[in-house]
Amino acid sequence: MAKAFAVVLLLFNALGLNTGIRLDGNGYTDILVAINPAVPQNENIINQIKAMITSGSEYLLKALDNKVFIKDVKILIPPNWRGSYGKAKRETYDKANIIIDSPHPAYGDEPYTKQMKGCGEESEYIHFTPDFLLNDNLLNAYGPRDGEATDDIQSCLQSAVDSGAIINTIALGPSASNVLLVSTGSAATGWFNGTVPIDRTVGNSTTFTIIYERSAPTVYIQAPSGSVHDQTRMAHNAATKTLTLNIPGTAEPGDWRYSFFNSESSAQAMTLTVTSRAARDNVPPVMVKAQMNQLTSDGTKPMVVFAEVSQNHMPVLGAKVMATLQSDTGHSEELFLLDNGAGADNFKDDGIYSRYFTKLINGRYSLKVQVIHQEGAISGSHNRNSGALHVPGYIVNGKVQLNSHKPPVSVQLADVGRFTRTATGKSFVVNVPKGVTPKFPPGKITDLRAKIQVDTIFLSWTAPGEDFDLGTGEYCTVTL
Repeated sequence: MAKAFAVVLLLFNALGLNTGIRLDGNGYTDILVAINPAVPQNENIINQIKAMITSGSEYLLKALDNKVFIKDVKILIPPNWRGSYGKAKRETYDKANIIIDSPHPAYGDEPYTKQMKGCGEESEYIHFTPDFLLNDNLLNAYGPRDGEATDDIQSCLQSAVDSGAIINTIALGPSASNVLLVSTGSAATGWFNGTVPIDRTVGNSTTFTIIYERSAPTVYIQAPSGSVHDQTRMAHNAATKTLTLNIPGTAEPGDWRYSFFNSESSAQAMTLTVTSRAARDNVPPVMVKAQMNQLTSDGTKPMVVFAEVSQNHMPVLGAKVMATLQSDTGHSEELFLLDNGAGADNFKDDGIYSRYFTKLINGRYSLKVQVIHQEGAISGSHNRNSGALHVPGYIVNGKVQLNSHKPPVSVQLADVGRFTRTATGKSFVVNVPKGVTPKFPPGKITDLRAKIQVDTIFLSWTAPGEDFDLGTGEYCTVTL
């Protein structure tokens, strides 16, 4: 029952409006479990997922007086696993509520929930490892044991399983996902130039896509070695006004330079989008995810922009992260996101960069995040903020039965090199009632420190802004 207890607690932590999980009658549906392609094929993993979900549903039904249970679950099987599985429809790895993946470099086999928005908010996903599912000795340390469910509950859950609540589907994993390196544009006359760094974590299936407004520009794209790609190597679609260059094999790491020449006398809009995929299956690419804390606002509460920069679940520190929020009414706002543990940022150095958005002007907004990472910035460990508690032991028949000690995990900081990334989030709507002007107080001081030297106390803190973490406050009052 340790698995059942864990899945119920973590599932409740993951439930929220943005997870896709629905309550249909008295049953939770649209729960998605995905197995990472890096996990070796083992049919027992699928069986244990089914058993864990079924037991968790039994536990949930019993705990809530037969009111709700887990009704429908889909399991995404990696494409490199052999077997007769159904074909995925709209299910993808990045939409999974529960992932089965290799141990987290910092947390090992300990189950945890990934949270961008902080405590009290829905999480991104639940992370289990194959060992957590298969090793009963490991499970002893992560949840209390419980008695068997009643016959009525067993009958209800067996009916749900037999009716097709748990199915297997095939879907591509993260290594096959496109990584958006750059998305930029300009309304230019003459030359439009720039640089796209392709880092060592990506390079396969690299594509340069140019979209122009009226007439095709002259295009030169130069690889780090000096070789030049021009229109003769590109696919031109005049109907969609696009030029596409597909780099064969693995693109050279380094700076790729592009130059577009608009031969018209007047300016025309030109945009460049560069996507790529992981260079190797065993080296996960640096990934960026962007989202708002809510998708609608009436001006009573500030909105928060979040961007997670990570590699193989580990945070990437020291990046420059800029968010652009553009409304359909023409209002645009640029925010420099921070990972300093102050203001909107919940935890320092966890790879989640955030900032308050307080200039709430009515409209539907798009969200775009650009990340620039220079040499010397690192990927490293961070403090845990959610997960299963390690249980030191139990009392069985009046005797103390101790579990093994929680194994220490050591993480080495790594230089991830220079890279750029672009990510987009879901659009959101600001609808402030007419005549209302949103007003917000200065942010809270969350990192106050006091240092005593002889008979003097030195205080230090991160100064809040005039509106939460934006702007500059007029003064601070210290009361002793």
